[in-house]
Amino acid sequence: MAYGHCETSFVECEDQGVYARAAEGRERARAVNRERQREIAEELSMLTSEEYQDDILDHMERMEVCCLHMDSMLLQLLT
Repeated sequence: MAYGHCETSFVECEDQGVYARAAEGRERARAVNRERQREIAEELSMLTSEEYQDDILDHMERMEVCCLHMDSMLLQLLT
């Protein structure tokens, strides 16, 4: 372990000290965890999209039919 010169105490150098190495290790672990969290979120998003895709399409078709029906009723009222 390297120490800088100080009259009253030892000062640990940032780049070679135990605390710096521990901090680097924690930062690497955080980066790995963030990346894994992104991967999990992406996977869950894709699974959710696949799960509800048919329901969404069915709803859109129903709304389209409903709107077309309403449009035709409006045209009959206006003419």
